[in-house]
Amino acid sequence: MNGEICVTPEEITFVKSAQIVELDWSAVMPTRLAVGVIAFACALMCAMAASLLAFKMVSEVNKRLPREQQFSSLGFWPKYQRLNAEYKRLYPDGSLWRKYRILMALMFATGLISAWVFGIFGR
Repeated sequence: MNGEICVTPEEITFVKSAQIVELDWSAVMPTRLAVGVIAFACALMCAMAASLLAFKMVSEVNKRLPREQQFSSLGFWPKYQRLNAEYKRLYPDGSLWRKYRILMALMFATGLISAWVFGIFGR
């Protein structure tokens, strides 16, 4: 069946010397599915919290910078390294940067967990 089109009432698939992997959600254990949903929700919450912390860092840094050197509230992502340096310079004992990095690490970890559970990396 190398390179043939197989037509069935349920599906049309193109078979070409590779195993077709279909995700059967009924075969996924409910516990595993719950872990995936919870991990995805945690990744979203960490991303939102990290974004709020980044906005707070911008406002804190802007309080101490001259007007011409201040960051825009929405366009600071291209200047991310400068924001990091300015925050560490102006607030050497500040904890926002550490919290931001922890949230970003948690976001990536829980995102990878949910991706693994939902089979994005293959089976």
